[in-house]
Amino acid sequence: MTSANSMKTNPVVVGITGASGAAMARATVNELLRRDIPTVALCSNAGRLVWQEEMGDNFNETLIEWQEHPGFVHYPINDLRAPVASGTYPTAGMVIVPASMNSIASLAGGLSGNLLLRSADVCLKERRPLVLVPRETPLHSIHLENMLTLSRMGAVVVPPEPAFYLKPQGISDIVDFVVARIFVAWVWTGRCPKTCNITAQRPSPHLTMAELQGAEKQRYVADLFSRISGRYDLMNDLMTLGMHRRWKKQTAALAVQGLSDPAIDVSSGTGDLALELAQCPEVDHAVGLDLLRCMVARAEAKVLGRGMSTSVSMMTGDALSLPFGDDRFACATAGFSLRNMPDVSK
Repeated sequence: MTSANSMKTNPVVVGITGASGAAMARATVNELLRRDIPTVALCSNAGRLVWQEEMGDNFNETLIEWQEHPGFVHYPINDLRAPVASGTYPTAGMVIVPASMNSIASLAGGLSGNLLLRSADVCLKERRPLVLVPRETPLHSIHLENMLTLSRMGAVVVPPEPAFYLKPQGISDIVDFVVARIFVAWVWTGRCPKTCNITAQRPSPHLTMAELQGAEKQRYVADLFSRISGRYDLMNDLMTLGMHRRWKKQTAALAVQGLSDPAIDVSSGTGDLALELAQCPEVDHAVGLDLLRCMVARAEAKVLGRGMSTSVSMMTGDALSLPFGDDRFACATAGFSLRNMPDVSK
């Protein structure tokens, strides 16, 4: 099992082979680095050629971008002296995206002639997570038998199938869905960051959250969300398969129709809806308010990262006791939060 602590301290290895699907590899590494997860990239020679064809730029140019992140490392494909070639070097697992049938066949046969294959073989022998994103169609019986062999050894096979029921608007939507499925394949657990400053308190025995009332419910909700704040965005991605981003964009557009004043998002979490409000031309400024400082800190990081400090303000506060006068905002939004309110009537 992979814990959040190991994901924070041990790197995830991303192998990029010569199969079609370089966009998925790029999006996977980008998402890992966006979440500040240490990442090791390994790319085969064929993978570099396909990258050039599909992405329209040289793989080395992308490496330069990734290397600006302090948690990123790259090793040449034939550097078998690299740390990830040894089982004594701890990693949080590996994903091969895209995974060619040649790489899958080599792994199924126990062959590890380069650093990418050796790193994957290490994950199998050390019982670490190994996710394979195969790119081939149609599949003959040997392809299927090789993937079955690896699945029986503990690898997770994630074919990059489009989620047609989500009505993808383009390749980027399909790629984002596949990346979300890759993250689903990892077991993700963790603890509240030290900045949360919330003391865990158990609710009354045998009561569900829906049955809790008043201060007891507020303590329970604060404890729950403080413990998951570090993976809150990821959980939203996984539970909605990425659709929550589109819902928030649509909610913001509907909320500001015909308005031209500041907007507020209460129980803003990590600030996504407040950011969407601020990007609407009708809104001159958006405020995001959340009960937990650890959530607000993550939202503030997003605001700074997107260069939106002048158009979005994040703050801590209680949605049931807003520190603003009447008629301060033209509209207010509250995404997924009413069920968590101690007193919905307020």
